[in-house]
Formats: sequence, structure tokens, C-alpha cells
Amino acid sequence: MVKHNLGYIVLLILTALFNMDASAQIIFVATDGTGDYNCNGISDQVEINQALDFIANNSGYTTVYLKNGHFIIDEPILMSSNTILTGDSTSLVELKENTAWWTYDKPMLTQKKSYFMGSLWFS
Repeated sequence: MVKHNLGYIVLLILTALFNMDASAQIIFVATDGTGDYNCNGISDQVEINQALDFIANNSGYTTVYLKNGHFIIDEPILMSSNTILTGDSTSLVELKENTAWWTYDKPMLTQKKSYFMGSLWFS
């Protein structure tokens, strides 16, 4: 009876592994040199946006994952449709000191190909 149950459990695990969506690929952004894109603490939005652009232009990919690190940005992160930006719970995205974004009404994260002018959005 135990061998039968063990065989059934192994079959369920193998079935689950084969049915996983292998097409949902992840691009990693890191601060320690281990990512597909690697940041150095200066204008890290450049590498994050490059990774998001890659996802937007390659249908086999869905997610940009920020690996454990401290990412400093001085311009917005630009998201396209059907992309996911996620990361480790210890990852931190922070504005560079003295960016004075409040004078420009800039968001930290915004939709790509859209921009804000006064009180109007343009695409």
C-alpha cells in the first residue's frame, strides 16, 4: 500500500513539473554581477528599463526580477503592458538624493510611451 501511494505521489509531482508554463521566462536584474542586467548604484533605472524593454519585445518572457539589492534611480522606471516587475523582499528601489522630483511631477514608475505635461497625459 505504501509503495502504491509513493508511486502515485511521484507521478503527481512529475505531472505538475511537466505541466508548468516553461514559456514564462524571467530576466534578473542584480547589484552583485549575477543578473542578466547588472546595476552599479548609479542611474539603475537604465538597466531596469533595459530589462523591461527586453521583456516587452520578447513574447517568451514575462517578468523582470530584482535580485536582493539596493537600486538607486534618478529617472522613472518605464513599464510596458503585460510585464511584471517583482523581486526579493529585501530588494529596495530608492530615489537618488536631491533629485527634486516634486518640481517635475515625475512618478517613480510609469507606463512606457506616456508622459505627463501639466495636468494632461499624452501617449
